[in-house]
Amino acid sequence: MTISRVYPAAWSLGEKLTSAQMNALDISHTSAADKRTGQTDSIGAVWQATGAGRLIGNTNAVVGDRISVLNRSNFYVRVQNAAAADLLVIGTAVGNGSPGESCWGDFIFNGVAWQLYRSAKPLSQEEQLFTSNGSLVVPRSITQMLYIGSGAGGGGAGGCPAATSSRISCGGAGGGGAVERIGIVRVIAGETINCNPGAGGTAGAGGATPTNGGNGGDSTIVRASGPVTLANMLGAAGGSRGLADNQENVIFTAPNTQFVYQVARGGSPTRKVSNLVVATNSIFDHSTFIDGTPSAGARGKSGNGLQGLLSETGNTSPQGWGGGNSASPGSTTGVWLGGGPGGGGGGGPYGAGANGGNGGNGDGTGASTNGTVGSSAAANTGAGGGGGGAAGGSNTGNGVGGNGGAGGSGRILTIFLH
Repeated sequence: MTISRVYPAAWSLGEKLTSAQMNALDISHTSAADKRTGQTDSIGAVWQATGAGRLIGNTNAVVGDRISVLNRSNFYVRVQNAAAADLLVIGTAVGNGSPGESCWGDFIFNGVAWQLYRSAKPLSQEEQLFTSNGSLVVPRSITQMLYIGSGAGGGGAGGCPAATSSRISCGGAGGGGAVERIGIVRVIAGETINCNPGAGGTAGAGGATPTNGGNGGDSTIVRASGPVTLANMLGAAGGSRGLADNQENVIFTAPNTQFVYQVARGGSPTRKVSNLVVATNSIFDHSTFIDGTPSAGARGKSGNGLQGLLSETGNTSPQGWGGGNSASPGSTTGVWLGGGPGGGGGGGPYGAGANGGNGGNGDGTGASTNGTVGSSAAANTGAGGGGGGAAGGSNTGNGVGGNGGAGGSGRILTIFLH
């Protein structure tokens, strides 16, 4: 019912009401709500606001009283408690600068204050993918968050410099691919959560003194207040450099011949972390890594004429992404051995491992050919970088190994659970 003026025209001095007008006043009085302070009129109908305004509840609510608010307009209804703290912003379309949190909400009085009882959350707020550092604010009524992600892949190692005929020149090993992790953490409505994907492992240097590939960075989910680490997804290990302290001697026996070649160990998909403290509010944390060798980086090898044995790829991840290919060893000239290829990076949970670099050719008349650079893994794949190729053997020893490639950075997907 719409309440309107009983007599739209201006009243004259001393003018009397007709019986019809008095009846209309009685009806309007019965249907109207008393807006005066201290009054206790009950509302049994749906109230609809067609413009700006406020509806303020009085202090006579009892435990269990409920109010339902529905808004499908382009404007917003901001529901607050007595302390002026937002309980819910209700609206279905863009208006006032940002989307609402829901199109409806139920509110209940708990004896002390009004609180949100239930609401419908739009799907656009359910999940967020972080490919770089960022933050999110936990919506009201949310207490748990699912995460799916990984740390970063390890970097590929640098290849050896040129060797004399009495030495073997070994390529750098590929970095490992990271392990995907799935878990659920407890969160608090209204708090800020920082999500930081790990940086890819740095590329190992080639040159006269090669270095190992860097370990992939950890991806973390951190409560801003504190701060408190809610989840930690480890990065993979970097590949080993092509030097004697990281090599394994492997003997291959053929008819009337025995060959010895050396390998640099590939990066593993997991690594040990000492003194790591993670908050005990993790409800569930599961690794999709299957025990064994998935995602491991390929070994870097020496180029001593055993081309058939020197080709090795990084291992495939459990998600089906292939490892990077080891490249070709350098050609051998007389006693001057070609350089070994760099190992391929291990496959990551979200992309393929990177390829290793080629070995340089051997040369007995001067400087040998340098090894080539290993490839870097794509960003946000968690895959391993390729190892650098080694320089070929030379009577001058002037050739240098190639640099390794960087590992792919990590990523984090978060999903709020209702």
